Amino acid sequence: MQTLSGIIVGAFEPLADGARSEAAYRALFGVLTLVLIAAVAIYSRSRTSSLAMKCAPAGNSLKREAITPARSLIADTIRNSPV
Repeated sequence: MQTLSGIIVGAFEPLADGARSEAAYRALFGVLTLVLIAAVAIYSRSRTSSLAMKCAPAGNSLKREAITPARSLIADTIRNSPV
């Protein structure tokens, strides 16, 4: 992302004092906005996203159904360990 940002801003001619124009930064933030929207769209369709929603705090405690499968997975992993 840093390299992409540099390429975008560098594509605009510098001003007399060496700084880049407002248009350069508007273009940069426009591209960053599109990248963020794409990332959120991709993440929202992932399995992890739905699990995270189940793990979201409900009041002051976590919902039980999200904790139980995690504990089961840990217990199964320990039980099946060769050690």
